[in-house]
Amino acid sequence: MEIKRKLRNLAKKSLKVSRKFLELMSDNRAMIAVILTFSFLIALLLRITPMRWGIYLNEFDPYYEYYLAEKIIEKGDGNILKGVAWWFNWWFEPYPKPKDKLFWAPWGRDLRATSQPGSAIFSAVTYYFLHDIVGLPVSLYVVHAFLPAVAASLATFAIFLLGRELKDDNLGVFSAFFLSFSLPFIYRTNFGAKHEGVAIPALLFGLYAFLKSYKEGKTSWALIAGLSYGIVVLAWGGYIYLWQLLALVIVIWLILN
Repeated sequence: MEIKRKLRNLAKKSLKVSRKFLELMSDNRAMIAVILTFSFLIALLLRITPMRWGIYLNEFDPYYEYYLAEKIIEKGDGNILKGVAWWFNWWFEPYPKPKDKLFWAPWGRDLRATSQPGSAIFSAVTYYFLHDIVGLPVSLYVVHAFLPAVAASLATFAIFLLGRELKDDNLGVFSAFFLSFSLPFIYRTNFGAKHEGVAIPALLFGLYAFLKSYKEGKTSWALIAGLSYGIVVLAWGGYIYLWQLLALVIVIWLILN
């Protein structure tokens, strides 16, 4: 009798939990949150799959950007803001500018004049936060390997916002889900990859903010779009494609208006 009573109580509790779960899932916002979370996890897990063979950077560009991140940390001397300021202080330094003789021997290369530091800055800042502030025993190399995979996975949220702004929640959810396992996107933003992992999420969010500023006429959204595009410029040489597209769209709007 005691066992039957316990089983009956367990069944009642399970039924109650199931009803609450179904009620929660009937809420459109809850369903969207579940699908977006699922899409983000798919995107992240697919990208970090190469970890099974070890933690490494997988081509030339990531190693070069890792070297730039090392320089930012080195010049910061324990202060990440000082390191980032060193990079942009190039504009105010007298000629001749300092060159790194590790590249373009024997003349050397002016790293700050010829490099886009977006990925390196994000890696350096993330490393500083995790290692110096939080106190986690991580290396800059590991942080730099994870950065593109984690950052690119956030694109699922950015493209959801863009799809919703273009049409509705359904378009946003489908866009996020299909982007999570897009092979061309994974190929360019997997574990140990390069700058597209930082640039593409910022690009998508910038387009979303751009449309919001156009529809609502708010300067705040225009500023957010500008900052997002600034991140794209810092991280990726392909920013020019976006700029030309937006310039064309604006010209067409002006003509049609």
